[in-house]
Amino acid sequence: MTEYGGSVPHDKHDGESPLPKGYKHAQQYLKNLWLGYPFSWHYERARGHSYAVKDVTSTDRINRYSEDADLPATCVFRTIVTAFSA
Repeated sequence: MTEYGGSVPHDKHDGESPLPKGYKHAQQYLKNLWLGYPFSWHYERARGHSYAVKDVTSTDRINRYSEDADLPATCVFRTIVTAFSA
């Protein structure tokens, strides 16, 4: 962790690298606020802004096989991805 409370290596699926004490309880509402969004299911680690477009486009969609698979990343990311993937 940095002096300013920056990101720490963390993989929520390995069961061995828990978040630092206090992070889980600092903003409890976030779990419910983002429930159902793709990144709430497939978020693995903090990688920074340089990987943002790649991470958004490769995030697994939790409803990709349903008939109403229309949950987007966000309209802003759609615009960014379209602009930079050309």
